Amino acid sequence: MARGRTYRRKKTDGSWSRWYAVIDKPVECGARRRQITRAFDTQREAHEWLAFQSMNAAGNADTDSEILVSQWLNEWLSDQAFTKPSTQATNRSHADLYLVPLLGQLAMICSTTR
Repeated sequence: MARGRTYRRKKTDGSWSRWYAVIDKPVECGARRRQITRAFDTQREAHEWLAFQSMNAAGNADTDSEILVSQWLNEWLSDQAFTKPSTQATNRSHADLYLVPLLGQLAMICSTTR
């Protein structure tokens, strides 16, 4: 379920701004957080838009990308060309000693949107 909220701001002259509705878009694996914000004349319109967007986001979320945590860690560790060799070795040892034995067989489900 997508998260969202409505709010108003107080202007510098003391009056209130229009109503705003902001909702978090579903995040794809590895992507940054994204939000959609719209302005409305009434609080009711803002809540209705927010409810519609929440239902729409819930219907569009697919779980078609599934990999194991151990596979993802191996890919992530191999893409660390920007780090020092000592950091790469430390990260690899932590993953091999702690993360993979405990979490390696769990599936990571990445949500994608269309």
